[in-house]
Amino acid sequence: MLELSPDPWLWPDFDAAQIVELSEISKSNKPEDPLFQYFAVKNCNALKPQIDAGSGFAVLKAVRICGTHGLVMPLWLVYAFNRRYDAVHSFRVLSWDDPESFGRPYPKGTNQAAKRKALTLMLPVHSEIIAIRNKEENTPLDKALFERVGLKFNIGGTLAEEYFYLARKAMFPFNIPLKKNTAKKRKLAGIRKLRP
Repeated sequence: MLELSPDPWLWPDFDAAQIVELSEISKSNKPEDPLFQYFAVKNCNALKPQIDAGSGFAVLKAVRICGTHGLVMPLWLVYAFNRRYDAVHSFRVLSWDDPESFGRPYPKGTNQAAKRKALTLMLPVHSEIIAIRNKEENTPLDKALFERVGLKFNIGGTLAEEYFYLARKAMFPFNIPLKKNTAKKRKLAGIRKLRP
């Protein structure tokens, strides 16, 4: 049985069996349950390099994650937030989108419609691909699968693939391996024949 410290920031990395055990403890499916707090801590820690590099948007995202999951913010996040908030509060800068504060959230020229479409479809596309691969175990994660799922959502295979990986990155910015590709490997797969 897992012995959990009351502070999720002190929990070690869990293996797959321990994560299953953690999910069994988390029966109420509330954001403050141990399973969700575990992944929230992983997500915040994955944002730390961006925060250290100066991303105010990453600071706000980490604060949101902590608030949603009932986590006490670690000192590194408190300091990053305060430094940016105080820049406006003390009149060093006059706008929240100043780089010294939280900065512009999206680069100039960002296509709002395309970003909104990606945000709307990435989780359904991801869920559909996972459902297909769970139902049909030998289905490889390949172009044919992305095109098959793309048809369901009226998008192309390339966009379905992009949304799938966007969703994975959003959910798990740390490394969680996918189920291995079970497609049969041909002897010459990936080798192009040179024409005479």
